[in-house]
Amino acid sequence: MQANDRERFNDLIRTLCKPYRLELDATDFDIWWVVLNEFPFEVIEASVVQYLKTGKYAPKPADLYTAILDRYRSLWWSPDEAWVHALRAADEDETVVWTNEAATAFGEARIALERGDEFGARAAFIKAYQRLVEAAIEDRRVPEYTVSLGFDRQRRINAIQQAKAQGYLPADRANRLLAENSQGMKEDARAIVGLITGNVVEHPSANAKRLADLMRETLAKVDAEEKAQMAAKDALREQRRQAMQDRKRQIVTQAESLAETMGASDTQAVAAGNSE
Repeated sequence: MQANDRERFNDLIRTLCKPYRLELDATDFDIWWVVLNEFPFEVIEASVVQYLKTGKYAPKPADLYTAILDRYRSLWWSPDEAWVHALRAADEDETVVWTNEAATAFGEARIALERGDEFGARAAFIKAYQRLVEAAIEDRRVPEYTVSLGFDRQRRINAIQQAKAQGYLPADRANRLLAENSQGMKEDARAIVGLITGNVVEHPSANAKRLADLMRETLAKVDAEEKAQMAAKDALREQRRQAMQDRKRQIVTQAESLAETMGASDTQAVAAGNSE
């Protein structure tokens, strides 16, 4: 709560205590405020109404504090409920509506499940889920549901409709998801009817496939061109290296020839001198 909630908070606590003929002074109101001010006013108000309906004894701050925490906890699936929902995620065709906490816990359990150890997977899931939910309750967070879509369109629609009916998904969000997936089913149906009647109607996903194929072909072409350029450069370097080697051999041959010529001249000169 905020400081500007103090006056209506005092009125609310006064209403709570009135059936029990409790007279509260300023210090009493301060105590109630210190204990409960971490919660939103609307949550406290709902808990007060519930206590007035079910409470048997004069309320104390701790009683209402516990009642509020229980109210938060009741919003969350039990570990067993969460496991039943999460287990559907093992089937890629299934659409799962769950909380982030359930999804995270299932991630920790998946390794054991893939080994075929369902008992170990369930134990790992429950341990992780309880830890995550308790942390969420301490942070005064309520469940937020996400949709993990499976491949089967009809199962998507069934799961979303069920989540809408159970209040896990707001109506506007559920209706948007239903509209998107219903349109996809109509496109599938048109394509199937076209195949049966011979009046083939291209499925929209074919455009995406063609685009993906075109991208792959383009990338392959670019890759081939790069390889060809590299090969040409390598060939040119080899030609230059070979030419350099040939030039070196030519120079060596010329040097050897020159040396032989000079050696012959020296020999002739020596021979001429000896003859004189």
